Amino acid sequence: MRQLFFTLLFVFSYAAILSQTAFNRGFERGFKEGFCYQDFGCIEPLSPIPPLPQIGESMNSFKDGYQRGFLAGTNTKTESTSKVNRYNPRQYGEYIPPYDFALINRALALKQNSYDKNLRLIRSINDKVHNKFNAVGKILDNSKLLKTEEIYNPQYNKILSDFINGLEQIDKGRFDLSLNSTTNEILNWFYSYDKKIVDLGERIIEYQQGYARKNNSTYTQQWSEQRLREAIEADPNNVSLYFSLGKVYDDLYLQKANQLYFDKAENCYEMAIQIDNQHFDSFYNLGVLYYNKAASINDKMNNANDMKLYNQLRGEFEALLEQALPYFVIAEEIDPYNRNTLIALEKIYSNTDELRKSIEYKKKLETLGE
Repeated sequence: MRQLFFTLLFVFSYAAILSQTAFNRGFERGFKEGFCYQDFGCIEPLSPIPPLPQIGESMNSFKDGYQRGFLAGTNTKTESTSKVNRYNPRQYGEYIPPYDFALINRALALKQNSYDKNLRLIRSINDKVHNKFNAVGKILDNSKLLKTEEIYNPQYNKILSDFINGLEQIDKGRFDLSLNSTTNEILNWFYSYDKKIVDLGERIIEYQQGYARKNNSTYTQQWSEQRLREAIEADPNNVSLYFSLGKVYDDLYLQKANQLYFDKAENCYEMAIQIDNQHFDSFYNLGVLYYNKAASINDKMNNANDMKLYNQLRGEFEALLEQALPYFVIAEEIDPYNRNTLIALEKIYSNTDELRKSIEYKKKLETLGE
């Protein structure tokens, strides 16, 4: 019985010692950190003897000891600092706060400016892509031919559905638009759908124009003209729409040889170039427009029985080739390996007696191969 009593006494005493040690350890650690709080280069002081826990504090709580020690360390540092300031001049510079709030505010302002700028870019491309979807959708809705044959609508609906789902994911993602890398990823995603819907629109228009040429249908071409003009009103900066409308007038000019259609085709291609000064197809088609007109005059010139008429037609022929030339030159700059452009340039130089240039382009064609 006596042995059991001493065993229990030892256990309780040991537990008390351990509990007190936890409080003491917390006090010692807190005192050192409180004394050196916000003091770079501070030498840790020796901790005084820890006090007894107060009411509400636990002897086995490191946290309670730490809090008491931290406050004691802070107060000790304040008292010692005030004494030094009272009797001795400062040996170091003025106290510098650990946080430069002015610098933080400038950084936040720059971050906000970047966010606003990138948000404007995303909203701008978002509006453009939406306008293109609306333009192509309008063409599909107003096409009796496409509705009858039930083509292109499933493709359009699939692209539109994927686009809307992607927009929802972007909206839910809460991306940090102040980061240029994140913004560029989102912009590239928009550009991918911009290309998809433009490609689909061009295929639809080409189908309409091919149907019109195959069936010699002026009505279908006039329908294409009307739909394209409506689409341009909805999306006035869409280079593909102006180019496609130019092709409609180009086809009508070839069929009817009416100068009105020539002028309209030229105007549409010029509008496309104003929007995109690297649009190869518009430069090339403008060159072809003048070249084909020159070719038609060449036929008349070869059949002329009168020398005066021949010379007049020859002048018109060369003038049209001179007008075609700069468009083909720019087209070559944009795409130096386009065979049709090189052929056109070789023929123009050959017909205007610039033999050196003509030979130069023949060699380019030989280098390019079949």
